Amino acid sequence: MKTTGPRILCRPHVRSVFLQTFFVLVALNYPAARAATALPDLIINRPRLARTITIEKKTFAPDSCAVQENCIVATGERRLLRFAVGFVNLGPGHLVIGRPEDNLELFQFSPCHGHYHFYGAATYVLRKPNGVKVGSSRKQAFCLRDIVPYASTAPARRFDCDYQGITRGWEDVYYRNLDCQWLDITGVPAGNYNLTVKVNPGRVLKESNYGNNSATVPVYIPPNN
Repeated sequence: MKTTGPRILCRPHVRSVFLQTFFVLVALNYPAARAATALPDLIINRPRLARTITIEKKTFAPDSCAVQENCIVATGERRLLRFAVGFVNLGPGHLVIGRPEDNLELFQFSPCHGHYHFYGAATYVLRKPNGVKVGSSRKQAFCLRDIVPYASTAPARRFDCDYQGITRGWEDVYYRNLDCQWLDITGVPAGNYNLTVKVNPGRVLKESNYGNNSATVPVYIPPNN
């Protein structure tokens, strides 16, 4: 007589739990499910930073927006180190922020400029080769949005100033001619320095990796003629 092993009866509620768990595990292996839980990864476009550095002089009146928003140390003629900064999202997920008025913990309305600013988007620090800091500033972003595709595989643009964020594979660029896109180097002696730009320094935006948020480039400051 042929014998078989013990027969296992699967009760309905046990079978239901098993099937639910099975389908959840399967769903997590699909790209759409993974994309929904993926995080962004912000970096600084170092080549853009390095090739756009310039030095200029500019005069600031007491009622200028740069003075009112503490982008400049003092009024009158100042010497500025200007450069463009690009925030790139290299992560598998999109950086999703939303409407500024719905995220007042991140944004502040600027009466001078007439729009919201995202404060703490980045920091700028100028140091001597030995590491001694000689100047610093912080970037107040007008908005975080898709400006130029960074990766050849970048999907369609989806974020703008009304609904903010950075799509994976896209770059948000702040060009050097923008107000407050500088470091005040008035009185800084001529010589070689290092400029470090760091995005999301306070980690207020959730990312998959905070270890690659900064970029450093060498800067030569000539004598002030």
